[in-house]
Order: sequence, then structure tokens, then C-alpha cells
Amino acid sequence: MFGLTTQLIAYLAEKERIKCLKGSKVKMYGNDVVGSYKIILSTFLMPLTCAAHSILLYFGLQKYTKLDHKTILQASVGLFVLQPIYALLFVKSYDSFKRSF
Repeated sequence: MFGLTTQLIAYLAEKERIKCLKGSKVKMYGNDVVGSYKIILSTFLMPLTCAAHSILLYFGLQKYTKLDHKTILQASVGLFVLQPIYALLFVKSYDSFKRSF
């Protein structure tokens, strides 16, 4: 669901880490830069991704189903509201799964 967004964030954060490591004689790994940059990018990209998915769902349901406008709108808004919660639960379950091994 968020694969492309996640890959974009990871790529841009790594690019920023390399840039900061070249410009600093103190930093050895730059993990703090990566973490900060990922949070900043996620703050902006998460709502945009949720909006894009909701818009795609809206037009897809409108074109390929015979549902009424109100139902399609409710489904699209519901996706926009529930998608960040789903993403949070996915991250939490993945973190707890990694700690199990």
C-alpha cells in the first residue's frame, strides 16, 4: 500500500545522510539525520498518499460500480481516515514481530 512512498522516503533520507556525512567531520554514521529526515518527509507524504488512494478509490468505484454517490463518498472518506490508523498498526506489529526473534 505504501511501498512506493516508503521507498521514496528511504531513498531521500539516504541521500540526505550522504550529503551530511560529506559536509561534517564529526558525524560517523548519520543515523540521526536519517531518522529526522524520515519523520519530516513522512509528515508531508503520508497525507498526500492517503489522499491519492482515496481519490483513486472514489473514481474507481464511480467508474466500475453502480453504487450511489453517497456510498462512494463514504467509502473514500473512510479510507482516508482509516488508512493512517492501519499504517500505524502495521508498523507496531512489525516492530513487535522483529523483537520476537
